[in-house]
Amino acid sequence: MNILTIILIILAIIIFIILIFLYIGLKIQINYKLKNIDYNVSINIKFLKFTIFEKKIPDEKIDDPEKLKEDSEKKSLKDKYNEIKPFIPLIKNSKEPIINFLKTCTKSIKLNNFNNHTCLGLYNYADTAEIIGYLYALNTLPNLSNNILLTAEPIFGEEVLDLKGEISFKINLFKPFFGVLKLIMDKNIREIIKRFITLIKNNKKSSKENSKWFLMNYLNIMMKDFLVKK
Repeated sequence: MNILTIILIILAIIIFIILIFLYIGLKIQINYKLKNIDYNVSINIKFLKFTIFEKKIPDEKIDDPEKLKEDSEKKSLKDKYNEIKPFIPLIKNSKEPIINFLKTCTKSIKLNNFNNHTCLGLYNYADTAEIIGYLYALNTLPNLSNNILLTAEPIFGEEVLDLKGEISFKINLFKPFFGVLKLIMDKNIREIIKRFITLIKNNKKSSKENSKWFLMNYLNIMMKDFLVKK
């Protein structure tokens, strides 16, 4: 058995494993809580019974001396719009391949469970009751899956928006994988990816510079407080 034969066998095994992975797919579970402006989201992705990705948002591991100046350095809506503005004509020109890819993805998803409980309160009692009624009416929609449960609770006399829910679904990656290959053959999509990578690199560079600036100022303030106490 020569080296070429061994390499071909190894490649065949790798391709076979990849195809199995794509066919079996992933199990994704998302838990979320939203209370007014505070939110917590946890994402868990499993292959078979093995967790391959887990993420909590916001990240509990991030230390927060006044959020590392992030709040004061947030971009305005105008700045954000100017960042995404060059993408709009490219997306419009690639509307058909993008829609086809999204259809492929939706057909590859099997919903296991979607539960959502909403607590809503407005100062106007009539508005609160009306919106809660609309939320309950969603459960009566025709062809609504039995795996979907939407509940709501009115809170009168105060403004409250409290959401709590869980989404669990399985996605078969076989068709989306080939859909991605087909998608990136589009010239506009490749340009979108290229510009998006450039945008991420620029934002990371800007974030690092802001973090360094904040760290130096933070240490400077700490030293001044220490000298004053002395």
